[in-house]
Order: sequence, then C-alpha cells, then structure tokens
Amino acid sequence: MSAIILIAFVAAAASSLLTGIGSDQASERQLALAAGAALALASVAALAALAAYWRANALAGEVRRLAAAVDSALRANPAAQGSASAASMRADTIVPAASVLAMAPEMEDAAPSSADARAGTSNNVVQLATRKGVHRRKKAAPPHIGNLTSHTDVVELSLQPIISATTGRTAGFDVFRSLHDGDTFRDLRTSAGAPDGIEKATFERETLEAAIRAGRRRTGASADNPLYVAISEALLHSPDELTSLLKLVNSYPVVAEIIVICIEADRLTAKSVNSKAIARLTQAGFRLALCLDEDISPPGLSSPALSCVRISAARLMQADHEDVAALVKQVADRQARFVATNVKSESEAVALLDRGVDLMIGAHFCEPRRLKPEASAEAAR
Repeated sequence: MSAIILIAFVAAAASSLLTGIGSDQASERQLALAAGAALALASVAALAALAAYWRANALAGEVRRLAAAVDSALRANPAAQGSASAASMRADTIVPAASVLAMAPEMEDAAPSSADARAGTSNNVVQLATRKGVHRRKKAAPPHIGNLTSHTDVVELSLQPIISATTGRTAGFDVFRSLHDGDTFRDLRTSAGAPDGIEKATFERETLEAAIRAGRRRTGASADNPLYVAISEALLHSPDELTSLLKLVNSYPVVAEIIVICIEADRLTAKSVNSKAIARLTQAGFRLALCLDEDISPPGLSSPALSCVRISAARLMQADHEDVAALVKQVADRQARFVATNVKSESEAVALLDRGVDLMIGAHFCEPRRLKPEASAEAAR
C-alpha cells in the first residue's frame, strides 16, 4: 500500500513539474492534457491504495474471528487441547506397574538378606517374604489338610495394595489367607477355598483376628490406609465365632478403625441373621465395603458404616459410561471410596480413569505378597 501511495505522490509531483515546464515550451492544450493524465494516474493510485487498505482490514478481521472461534472451542472441550487425545493424556498419568512398590513406602519386595539390614527395618513397614520356597526359613512341616496345609498356631497372611492410579500411593491393602500348597503358597481372598476340615466361619474369624494384629503391630495401617478383609454368611451365621471376634475388638476398640469388612452387597438387604450380625460388627466400629457383581446400582449405600464400594474392572468396562460416572459421584457424595478390582492391564486402567475411577487393585499393579509370620518378624528385629 505504501508503494502505491508513493506512485501517486510521484505522479502528482510530475504533473506539477510538467505544468511549470510547459508554460515556457508547450502549448496550453498540451499542458492541459499532460496535467489531466497525471491527475488521473494519481486518482487511480489513490483508489488502489484505499482498496488495498480495506482488504487488509477485512483479512485481519477474519483472522481475529477464527482465533476467537478456536479459543472458544478449546475452552468448551479441555480434553481436546494439544495434539494428544484424552486417553493418551490420562495414560501418561498412570504410574507404571513396576514402580508402584517403589512409590509405596509401606511395601517391601522381599525380606533383607542379612540380619544387619533387617535390624534397621521400621516397625511400621510391611515385611514381605519371597514366595519361592527355597528362600523361606526352614521350619517344621505343618499338618496337611487335603492339598493345602494350615498352621494350627500361626495364621499367615498376604497383602495386595490398593493403588491410586494417578499418584501411585497406597490407599489400603486387601488381606489374603496364605496357605501352603506343596513348596509354594496359595492365597485365598475368601473362605470359599478353605481346606477341608476347617470351618469357614473359623477361617474368616482367624483371618480377621490376624489382620487386626498385623495391622496394629507391623503394617502401619490406619483409618485412611486400612486392611480390607472379606467375609461371607459363614461368619454372619455363626454367633459363637462372631462373639469371639468381638471380644478381641472390645478389648482394643481402636483396632476396628483399621479394618474394613468386605461383604457382598446383596447381604445387606437380607433380613434376620445377616442384618443382626452386620449390626453387631458396625456397632463395634468396623466399617463396610460393598462388593458388587452384576448390578451397579447397589443397595446399602444408605448404611452409615459404608466406607467403600468395590466393583470388578471387567464389570465397569461393560457398564454404560454415564452409569459408572453417576455411581462414582454417588459414592463420593457419601464420603466413601470407589475401588475397581481385578485390574489386569494398562488399557483397563486408562479406561477406568476416563470413567472417574482412581483407586484400583489388581495384577497390573501388584500381586499379593506374603507377610512374614509374626515369630519370624520379631526374630528379624
């Protein structure tokens, strides 16, 4: 545009010059024609400059409108910002499974190899022994019951951490009963696989009592980092075993704070024995975790003792995205936790994060790891 204005200026100057020169050397007619041509050229140049100016303003306006539209779209959909998709951005936040134990100070991979190293172990650290039989401390063979064996004097446990997928920190541990299976161990989450000869109610009561003792003395468990122990109707239907358990709790009321009892959600809707037994447990201070299978619209959310809702990752993946998000919000409104169980892969973890689920447990993060027997732990110290 400045070049065109310059041309117009030169043309006007030339017109003025020709007028001055023509007064001495050319006729009046020729001078008039030259002046008219110069003025016409200047007018055309000025019009061209004005048109170019208008066009530049129009283009600038289009650019501003486009920028505003893009900015508005990004603000409306934050997940679309940048070149990464929402799923890939969430994947970047998931702590790799291999680093979970390193980020969880409550867990150790194996017992230290030397007595000097063991001497410095904190009493609040979970001491975990390897699951390979060749590395275990030699001791008398326990009595065999079927293919599994169980100590009559020591209940051995395994722990599996519940992980916050975004931070890698632990939010509690699932408790397993660890039984000998030949030269290795077999971990049982429920009494369904209890060895023949052991009553299921006794099995569950012993597991709970062992978890209470381990939680108080060795794992550093707390109300915010509790131990989750599964029970069934076997214990609920056994008043004697329930009374025996509650005697221990009544002697040390604070221990109930570190235990969350996991129970199938439909058991809370059952009347008579179930409801009375559950009431006894909650009155003693135990909190409840509802375990769901098929229905993700669980009963029992109104229970004042509700601490957690647990659903398998596979079931959550099958459910409608909006239904899962609504349930997560409903549980959060109750100040309870929502845990996805049996998470097997990173793709599942990413999909669960997209549904609003942060707390997860499963083989993708860590397998159950055996807690060293009490006697061995004391000797190690």
